Amino acid sequence: VRTVDEAVVQGTHYDYILVCTKAFPSKIDTSQLIYPAVQDGTTIVLVQNGIGVEDRVIEAFPHNTVIPAVIYVTTEQVDSGVIENFLPMRMIVGCNQIMTLNSSERDIRLAQDQRTAGVFADLLNRADVVTTLTDNIQGYRWLKTVWNASFNTVSVVAGECNTHELLDDPALRELVLEMQREIWAIGVAVTGQPLPIMEKSESPESIIKATREGQPPYKPSMLQDYLNHYPMEHEVILKNPITSARQHQIPVPRCETVYAILRMLSYKQEQADLKNQAAANTS
Repeated sequence: VRTVDEAVVQGTHYDYILVCTKAFPSKIDTSQLIYPAVQDGTTIVLVQNGIGVEDRVIEAFPHNTVIPAVIYVTTEQVDSGVIENFLPMRMIVGCNQIMTLNSSERDIRLAQDQRTAGVFADLLNRADVVTTLTDNIQGYRWLKTVWNASFNTVSVVAGECNTHELLDDPALRELVLEMQREIWAIGVAVTGQPLPIMEKSESPESIIKATREGQPPYKPSMLQDYLNHYPMEHEVILKNPITSARQHQIPVPRCETVYAILRMLSYKQEQADLKNQAAANTS
């Protein structure tokens, strides 16, 4: 099966739909992509990075359980068809409150959705995929975005640096640290509570220390995408947090600067690829 249309051609009912694609909201609407396969009782699991990736899906499927997931997997494609895995994979799942419901309905629905998420977590744990159910999934999404919005983006704009190269340069290390502090502050403001504590992720400083001392050097996924001329997830990883910062009147000058450069790099690469493709088609 290669497409959603192929997956539904025989009328198969799917208990779970796992969306493990990159998130490009301005290019691909995930809710429209999976629409043919969603039925009553289908649970949608969004294994995607970034902030706000679940909003359109919840709006499109108000009666289905939507489970945003945070996944930690440290890999690098070292050759065609060859993926090197550096650390064990782990996942955190949980559900959002449906804000269009009144307060009593909201609590009932959240409890139902959390039970469904718990069943899904049990399935993964039985398959030896370490999965935790949380009632603070947005906090964990922001916590992961602290890393993604800094290391991923700076690895590209700094001239294609791996994680150790970023942290061994004092100026780049300071840039990454200050961006993490900015994202951390946004997450606290948006969720209205401190970000959750995870081992080696108690603060931006501890995240940087763990990345430098506890992991081998590797190219963040956004850099891998850039090097392979794939689209980059800069909207959900950096643009959406910046939008939230403006809504909460939080200054994020470093994030704004890096995003402006990253967006232009992405645009220039896309235009060059289109030009090269057009030339190839006419030759």
